[in-house]
Amino acid sequence: MKIRGTLLEILVDPEKYDKYVELEDGRKTLYVIMLRALYGMMISSLQYYRKFLENLKSIGFQVNPYDPCVANRTVRGSQHTVTWHVDDLKSSHVNSKVNDEFLNWLEEKYAADGVGTVKAVRGPRHDYLGINLDFRRAKENSGSI
Repeated sequence: MKIRGTLLEILVDPEKYDKYVELEDGRKTLYVIMLRALYGMMISSLQYYRKFLENLKSIGFQVNPYDPCVANRTVRGSQHTVTWHVDDLKSSHVNSKVNDEFLNWLEEKYAADGVGTVKAVRGPRHDYLGINLDFRRAKENSGSI
């Protein structure tokens, strides 16, 4: 990654790192090696998406041709759907055990390195990406208005 200009002056202690700073097109520039993807960078998002998609495909998901952030697979005779935006994910299947197994898979894949945790919310109501989802069934109309 390249750090330059004002950001370089804010982040870098010149006494320690000045010998690594170069002039590039008249601007102070420091090249650093990233040990992990930096959240918020476009390339990081793309790398995460590609890796996540590869992992989903490895367990039988197929990406929806109309929305690249929706994937489906058939498990125990019913559709298992996963939708996501960056690292916010919604998994749905008629059998809650399928969701349990998928959560376990996510924890093994993404929390095993000790960097983060996988949080799950269960139940008929959710706030997902600012959308209030309510999966409670409507009561049958009793005939009164």
